[in-house]
Amino acid sequence: VASWLAPSNGTIAVDYRFTDLDPGSGDGVAWFVDLNSGAGNLASGSLDNGGDSGPQTLPYVNVKAGDRLHFIVDPNGSIGWDSTRLSARIAYVEPLRLLIARPDSGVRLSWTTSAPPPVVLQAAPFLEGPWSEIPPGYYRLEEPSRVYEEALTNAMRFYRLGLAAPP
Repeated sequence: VASWLAPSNGTIAVDYRFTDLDPGSGDGVAWFVDLNSGAGNLASGSLDNGGDSGPQTLPYVNVKAGDRLHFIVDPNGSIGWDSTRLSARIAYVEPLRLLIARPDSGVRLSWTTSAPPPVVLQAAPFLEGPWSEIPPGYYRLEEPSRVYEEALTNAMRFYRLGLAAPP
């Protein structure tokens, strides 16, 4: 296990890669990226003997000061030939920003983000939540940074951007 300790609250981007270092034999490894603050497992996968995860990215992870991000390597069965290299880069990033305007024709939301898809729109009746994803059929993407639809206002007072839940 290799861990990173968050020095402050914020949003981080995590770029990482797992690579098998001894491809002579063995059955590979399983790998995990976990956050201890309740978010649990953020990503996981496995490497065959001699394998490589390829570049991986977690573009937006919210952390609090004192949270630990764990990179874990576990044997797939046997514990032989499991030497693994981890390369990781962790950086604080600007959180997703959302602007809501109410022109005569409805609600217009625009945002600035460098997040790759799938960014999703979420809504809640109260700032504290509960937050729910708005199904894509209720709005349309006019361009990568703009969403528009009159139906967005029904009973929801707060909107935010988030990342789609993994399938």
